[in-house]
Amino acid sequence: MGMRLQNSFHGLCLFASIIALAPACESPTPAPLTQRSGIASAGVDAPPPAKKGFDGLGCMTDDECESGHCNNRVCCAKGDCCKVTEDCALDTKDSVVCEDSATCQGSRGTVACNTSYRCVISEGGTPDDSGCTKETEASDCGFYKSAFCNGTRDQREPTCPTACTTNDDCDMDAHCAGNQCIANLPDGGACTADGDCMNGHCNHGFCCAKGDCCAVDTDCDPAMYSAPPSCTDMAMCQGARMVPACVDSMCEQRMEDDDTACDRNVIANACGDLPVKCRGGADQKPPPPCATGTCGGFAASTCNEGAFCWQNRCQPDQPDGESCTNDASCQSGHCQNNVCCSEGECCTSDDQCPPIGMCMDARTCQGKRQDRHCDVDHGTCANNPGMLADDDSSCSGRPTGLNCNLNFARPCTAAVDQQPPSMENGGCIPCTTTPVCPPGAGALIPRCGGCAPNATGPMTVDGEMIPAMCGTGITRPNDVAVGCSGVGRTCTGGVCQ
Repeated sequence: MGMRLQNSFHGLCLFASIIALAPACESPTPAPLTQRSGIASAGVDAPPPAKKGFDGLGCMTDDECESGHCNNRVCCAKGDCCKVTEDCALDTKDSVVCEDSATCQGSRGTVACNTSYRCVISEGGTPDDSGCTKETEASDCGFYKSAFCNGTRDQREPTCPTACTTNDDCDMDAHCAGNQCIANLPDGGACTADGDCMNGHCNHGFCCAKGDCCAVDTDCDPAMYSAPPSCTDMAMCQGARMVPACVDSMCEQRMEDDDTACDRNVIANACGDLPVKCRGGADQKPPPPCATGTCGGFAASTCNEGAFCWQNRCQPDQPDGESCTNDASCQSGHCQNNVCCSEGECCTSDDQCPPIGMCMDARTCQGKRQDRHCDVDHGTCANNPGMLADDDSSCSGRPTGLNCNLNFARPCTAAVDQQPPSMENGGCIPCTTTPVCPPGAGALIPRCGGCAPNATGPMTVDGEMIPAMCGTGITRPNDVAVGCSGVGRTCTGGVCQ
């Protein structure tokens, strides 16, 4: 048994009679403190204090007390708390008191409420821990389940768990991870299950209050959280679109500026029979004013800024996708193919937007093609959505660098589908005749088209010797001069450079 705190209490019934509670001192039925439901002198529950209370003040939970311990609706340091002796037991002469709930140690005898607002047994009591019942919390054990007393007469201090196997082994605000109880994660924390999160919701690997959880904007599905552009202010040709956004770790929509929907079909100002239309494009300035002034004939033009003269009448500058005669007649300041557009190639039909070919690897004659169409509302050539198409025709005429020894290497063709060149599939063009070189000290060697100086220098990347001397009149693909293998080499003064 642990040490007992014994305080004498004199004049208990006299004090009780002063506060008109003497009958409680004479109750014949002893009972453990933990069976008492509240403060005997209080008729109704007092509201919780606005701030943490000192010992002796009323409470409902441990969090309301400075000591962190609330018992019997009274704050005290530990054990059974009280304001008056009657809060401790109905029978003050034979009661059990849990004097130290942390160690589950108590006594039996005459009960008293000491000046520390704790129930104790007066001098002469006997050890008895049964007042520390199964409902008496010995320790909150941090994030693990609390340890409780067991209600027996002779108890030892209970121990807290140090490991867990499931979330059920942990407090409500914690979960089991790596066999340890740890605090539940705030919104935005990485999780694997709902029980990992403070808000009890785990989605897409993150904690949040509800819905689709996220850490950054790109975690949110564009298909669910995007909306196409709309023209929200037609008079000023201003628009917006909705994009995915991660707000408070939850996927939402965010509005961004995008004037694309304010195209030539949107009338910003009727202006009689010459309406001003929006230009089109993602970032637009306010549209021009109505056209005013006169033009044509012998009089000087007085068309206002933002207007041009057409058929002897001032017309408002045209939006993208409308016909034009020069740059000055377009709001964008760009006219091509007799149509206005913001930049690049302007168009009125798909045939004005040829595909873009890309030779990806001339050595293997492999290429790609970007198909395009005409966005007539904006008068500009736009790429078709989707991946690039396989198309090798853009490699036409490009040298492959294939090593054909003394023969020519055939360049890539204009075919759409080509195989990497090799000697076996016709990548080399054989000589029709082999020249006979004049005898000498190995000064000349036969090549397609004639004789070349003998190689006396280092090897090139294609395995041929780089000749130290060179001449003119004999050429090969990729050779700039006779006998000088390799792109970019020149023959100067009979020497390869």
